Amino acid sequence: MIKQKFCHIETLRGIAILLVVLGHVIGSTSEGGMKVTNDSFFRYLYDLFVNIRMPLFTVISGWVYALHPVKSDNISIFLKKKVRRLLFPMIFVGSLYFLLQYLIPGTNNKMALSNIWEIYIFPYSIYWYLPALFLVFIGIAFCDIKKYLNTIFGWCIFMIVAYLLCYSELTGIIPRSVPN
Repeated sequence: MIKQKFCHIETLRGIAILLVVLGHVIGSTSEGGMKVTNDSFFRYLYDLFVNIRMPLFTVISGWVYALHPVKSDNISIFLKKKVRRLLFPMIFVGSLYFLLQYLIPGTNNKMALSNIWEIYIFPYSIYWYLPALFLVFIGIAFCDIKKYLNTIFGWCIFMIVAYLLCYSELTGIIPRSVPN
C-alpha cells in the first residue's frame, strides 16, 4: 500500500530542509560555516531562523506520525522504517563526515580517529538530531501502544515529565560535561 503524500507537508519539509542547509552553510558562529562576521547580513539571517529550523522538522515529523500512528500489530514495520530513515543515515553519513573531517586538513572540530565510536553513542555535530528523533519516536510509539496518552491524566503526566526533562541540565540530571 502506497501512502498518499500531501503537497503542503512536502512543501513545509522542503522549506525546513532549505532553512537547515542555510543555517549550516552560514554557521552558528563566526568560526563555523562560511565564517561570516557577527555584524554580517548572513549572521542576522541565521539568527532570524535559529528558533524555527529544527522545531519545524519536529512539528512536521509529529504531524506525519499523527496521520498514521503506530499500532501494536505494525510496530516492527514502524521500527524498521525509523532505523532505515534515521539511524542508517546517522551511521553512514556521520561516519563519512567524521572521516572527511579527520582526513582533510584545516577542518574544524577534528577528533582523534580512535574516538570514532563516540559518534554512535553521544550527540555528534550536525547529526545529533537523527538519534534524538529516533528516541522520541520510540517513546511516543510505546505510549501509543500502551494508550498512555488517551486520557487527560496520562497526557498531563507525559507533559510534566517532558517539561522536567527540558530543564534536566539545570537539575544536574544531565551534566554540562555531556556533549550537546
